[in-house]
Amino acid sequence: MTPYKGLISDFYSRHSNLVMKNNYAAIAFFLILSAVQARAGEKTNFVFFLSDDQLKADYGCYGLPVDLTPTVGRLAHEGLVFDKMFAAEAICAPSRTALLTGLYPIRNGLFVQHASARSGTQTIYDALTPLDYDVSRVGKVHVKPDSVFRWSTPIRPTKKKLPADDIDAYFSSHADKPFCLFIMSHYPHRP
Repeated sequence: MTPYKGLISDFYSRHSNLVMKNNYAAIAFFLILSAVQARAGEKTNFVFFLSDDQLKADYGCYGLPVDLTPTVGRLAHEGLVFDKMFAAEAICAPSRTALLTGLYPIRNGLFVQHASARSGTQTIYDALTPLDYDVSRVGKVHVKPDSVFRWSTPIRPTKKKLPADDIDAYFSSHADKPFCLFIMSHYPHRP
């Protein structure tokens, strides 16, 4: 992220109150989006790969000496890698809602497993769809209610392996529109 250092520090100096009052995930996302768009003059696509119960040390892009994750490694090489971002809570659904809402679980309401986020909670869908983004997900959902966690292109949930054909079809059908796709795996959370 070095090429964008000036843009980020300039934003921070002008909006430090905003930065201090909001969740790191939301600010990091906004800063990256702003910096990349300002630099490129165009909208950038985002792919978030999320898995439960997996450490960053499990990935080659974070230093694992054995290349067990070549696809994730390629995504990391071609994109941005977070190295100072942590789960907001050590439970899968609450930590997922923190990423999707930009709020700590206690603030969005889903701080207990299998609970629901507060009605009217804003999500990344609400932030990006007005910018003409398609905000979709594939794989594990496990957040509720559906009235809060909406998706532009629902892709069937699965409790098994990720549907690679559906992901390929999504990329092909969204070649001309900016998108933010969350690929959320059940593994290694389940045996």
